[in-house]
Amino acid sequence: GTIEAERADLELDENCVHMLPRLADARYWKQESIGEVTFAAADGRPIVEFFAADGVAYESLHPVSPLVALTAQ
Repeated sequence: GTIEAERADLELDENCVHMLPRLADARYWKQESIGEVTFAAADGRPIVEFFAADGVAYESLHPVSPLVALTAQ
């Protein structure tokens, strides 16, 4: 699938990209109606997909490894 509607620009800390180089392609993020969050490339290709975990955190569903966590600040 691709992400085209209702997306927002994504700004990642350079340390995140250093730890997981595939994030260098991520340009947008989108929260789905069921709560998942997706980081996508400029062409809409999903880079990382997250699901709601305990508390305010999200954990990566794809890719499975390495596990990536997303937290609210």
